[in-house]
Amino acid sequence: MATADLDLTDAAPDFERSAAMADDIAALRGRFPETRALYREVCGLLFFRYGITPTANKLYQLVRKGSMGTPAEVLQAFWQELRGRTRVTIDHPDLPEALKDLAAGAVQTIWQAANEG
Repeated sequence: MATADLDLTDAAPDFERSAAMADDIAALRGRFPETRALYREVCGLLFFRYGITPTANKLYQLVRKGSMGTPAEVLQAFWQELRGRTRVTIDHPDLPEALKDLAAGAVQTIWQAANEG
């Protein structure tokens, strides 16, 4: 019976990434001693630097401060703030509301396409 060769080359980047993430979170702990602020910063770190969609469980596993409700509340506020920042509004007094919404949607679609490419 032949044993399969273990290919650890894929594991190394994950380990390095986890170590880097742990270092980043440790640095944030020093800069943000308040629990909610720390969770908010870790949300941004995961999402923007590491491309990981933050969840309440993941946040709690990484930060381990406060109650389980704290990361859930902070995460909800993070997504609301992010949606608010990415929302495009067209403010011109002479345009009908429907046209403002249509124009805002078109600009947002163009912006998203430009950022993906």
